[in-house]
Amino acid sequence: MQTLSATLPRECSPFDALPTTTNLHLVIFVHQVERLSPGLYCLVRDIQDLKVLQQSFADEFSWERIDQDIPLYLLVEGDVRTAAARASCHQAIAGDSTFSLCMLARFESLLKGAPWLYPCLFWESGIIGQVLYLEAEQKGLRGTGIGCFFDDVIHQLLKLADHEWQDLYHFTIGMPVEDTRLQTLRLTVTSVIMDNTRAPKWDDFASLQSSALYCRPLFQSMRVSTPPHGGSLRGEQLPVRQLFHGSPRVISQTGQSQESTRTRSAP
Repeated sequence: MQTLSATLPRECSPFDALPTTTNLHLVIFVHQVERLSPGLYCLVRDIQDLKVLQQSFADEFSWERIDQDIPLYLLVEGDVRTAAARASCHQAIAGDSTFSLCMLARFESLLKGAPWLYPCLFWESGIIGQVLYLEAEQKGLRGTGIGCFFDDVIHQLLKLADHEWQDLYHFTIGMPVEDTRLQTLRLTVTSVIMDNTRAPKWDDFASLQSSALYCRPLFQSMRVSTPPHGGSLRGEQLPVRQLFHGSPRVISQTGQSQESTRTRSAP
């Protein structure tokens, strides 16, 4: 309940960054949650929309309030794992998780007179998603957004007759499964010797491939100095792409050099 409660709008960060009122509600597929029966639920993030949602959704939904502290309603009880996976492009993460959800947005009436508010709906869904990420991590779980989904399936499931409400984004939370196909490499600091009397060659920087070529953010801004004399230079962590653009340079590790320094961005 705490995780869902954290997604409710309030007068604090990050929700106070939105330029609009609440326009998104959560339709939740509960699979394995303590003290909650498996089934389809709705978290009404703005209670003023409750009657409108009840009129828009299927008539057979029970709308049984589950918690007095948050506006969470049970629509229908039962195994919804297959329906959740089907709605999210048949992805197992939506049905095998603790719970998954779709973010249902106020759509036609909102955008008919103000189409420029369309991006704001995604800003709101993004804030909800970030809150869910943090809540999942805090509880030892993991979360992920699901960008591939069938909005028509959700509309059929809820029996929405028009586009007053639109399925905008999906999310799921559950226990993480490590993908052993992925590998993490430790970044190593490498020194190279190069001769500034000739153009750099690939062999000079072969040892930098793993540490520099794939770590561009580390080299977005650096202090460099032109060598005052010819001969060999020793460079520390010069990015491969930068070294192949112009004459060799050496990083000023302390910010001091015999000549003036300037800021240069890696290409």
